[in-house]
Order: sequence, then C-alpha cells, then structure tokens
Amino acid sequence: MATKFSPSVNIIRDEGIEIEYLVTPNAERVASQIGRDFNKGIHSFTLIGSYGTGKSSFLWAFEKSLKNQATLLPADLGINAKKLNFLKVVGAYQSITEHFAEILGIKDSDPANRNILDALHQEAEKKGALVLVIDEFGKFLEYAVKHNPDRELYFLQQLAEVVNQQNNNFLLLTTLHQSFEAYGNDLKEKDKLEWRKVKGRFHEITFNEPVEQLLELAARKLKEKVAPKNFSGSFYSELALKHQIRKSKPINETIESSLFPLDIISATVLTLALQKYGQNERSLFSFLELEALKAKRIGIPQVYDYLYRNFYSSLQSNTAANFSAWRMLERGIERVELELKEQTAEAVSLI
Repeated sequence: MATKFSPSVNIIRDEGIEIEYLVTPNAERVASQIGRDFNKGIHSFTLIGSYGTGKSSFLWAFEKSLKNQATLLPADLGINAKKLNFLKVVGAYQSITEHFAEILGIKDSDPANRNILDALHQEAEKKGALVLVIDEFGKFLEYAVKHNPDRELYFLQQLAEVVNQQNNNFLLLTTLHQSFEAYGNDLKEKDKLEWRKVKGRFHEITFNEPVEQLLELAARKLKEKVAPKNFSGSFYSELALKHQIRKSKPINETIESSLFPLDIISATVLTLALQKYGQNERSLFSFLELEALKAKRIGIPQVYDYLYRNFYSSLQSNTAANFSAWRMLERGIERVELELKEQTAEAVSLI
C-alpha cells in the first residue's frame, strides 16, 4: 500500500494505513519522555497541544513503534511488543463512562464502575499489558462539565488510579487542546477542587511544534522541488536577519534553499500565520500539498493572497489576533492598487 500524507489522522480508522509521518525533534522528545517516565512508575499521560500540531499522527506512529512495525519513535517501555494489547478510543461528546461500557460490551450499569474496571483488567490479561489511548479526550471533558460531573470525574479518578498501580502493566495516553484544568473553568468552586485533584493524576506533556521545526518539516516535504540557479536561499536568510523577521539562523544550512518555491521570509510568515489562524502542522501540510508543490514561486504576495482567500472570516473578525494590522495592510494594498489604476488610465489617455 502506498504511503500517503493525511491532513487529519484518526487513530482507529487509519490503523492499517501507511501514513507519511515525518519525525520531529519534538515528537522524539515526547516519546522518550513517555518511555522514561513509564519506567519510573508514571503511567497516565496527557499530551497538550493546539489544533493541528500532529498529536493524532504521533499516537499512530507511537503505536507502530511499540509494536515494532516501524522504527519511527524511541518508544521503549521495557515491555515485549508481543505482550501489548491496544485499546483505542476517539473522544465524543458523550459520557466517557457510558462510552467505555459500550466498547467493552458491558450492559449492566454499576454505580461503582467495577464492571468496566474489571473488563479493562481482562483486556490487559489477554497479552500481559494494556495501552489505552484516548484521542480528543477534551470532548469527554466538555460533556462531563455540563452533565453529571461528579459521576464522570469519579470514573476518571478510578481509571487513573488503576492505570498508575505499580503492579499493573497499563499505559494511558490522552490528548487535549488545552490543559485539563481549563475544561473545568465553568464548574462550581467545590467541583473545581475535585477537577484539579483528578487532573493531578495525569502527567501533562506539552506537544507543540516550534516554528523552526515546522520550517524543517516544510523543507523535507519540498525536497524534490529543485531551486533554479538564480535562487539564493542565503540571500533571503540574511535579509530576514537584517530586518529582524527571524531572530536566529535557520536550523541547518540546507533549509534555506530546500524551502523552494518558498523563501525563508515567506515560509516564516506563513507558518506564524497558520499557528494563529489555521491549524499549525495540518494547515501547513495542506498548503504544501495544494499550493507549494505545484507553484513556480511563492513569495510574500502569494502568502498574503492564500491567507486572505482561505482565512478571510478569521482575519475580518475584530477578535482575531492582529486585526488592526490586517485592516491597515488591506487598506494600504487597496490604496496602491487604486493609484496604479489611475496611473495606468492616465498613461493610456496619452497614447
């Protein structure tokens, strides 16, 4: 099966698909940290990163590495790959307790959730270890805040306690777009205390790709595009440093020319904008697939047109980041275009 890039990964749907996964230093760092902390006795983790930073893709690659199906990430838990049983869940706006009961085939309701916890132990005993993955964990938390938070929090507390017991070979990985505590902001004060207590049972790991890593990803994606001889990546790099568009040199020397048909200035502006208005890595790869791989040259004007065309509603919202700057830029361009039109009309009249 051909390897392909996917702008949106579903850890259940895409289990058998070969995805074009580009390993970043951030992903390696997170995988190594999970492995180290697991062997120290920490078994419950929450990966926190904004939309489109590749958390689902990371979970996909992490599973492949643990199963020895691909050497993508340094995912060593000290457990034989043949003894790992994976149970994967994609979050939904519903009760997490009821969702677990459904996927585990439990019909009888138990207020103490013993039947669900027993079923999880049975899943672990099938192979000797259980890796429980909950992607889009925030959807369950959003539901819990508005519907019976006491019951939902009680189950999450039980789940984390079972996973963290030293005699259990359990690993729990969840993903969120913001901190666990932030989801409980609308709770009553007494419920917030319980929310914080449960939050403390999940070890939080930041999962956000810095701009430099996004640029490196872009360069690796565009490596087959050959820059013409008159294209000087170092020229744009020096220009960016001179005007403080970039405060440091590129990650490596080859990235300057490898970004073609982008240059370091247009690429930096693009990645910074997609972090604010788009979905980070997801939006960047969509741009590369749909625009950059087919273009002869992409500079600041082309980046502006792309952002204006694809994120118009966000840029026009008075709550958007840098709203006033975008309005000034838009008016400035309109003024220049009007002057050019008048000059052209005047020149034509003289002919």
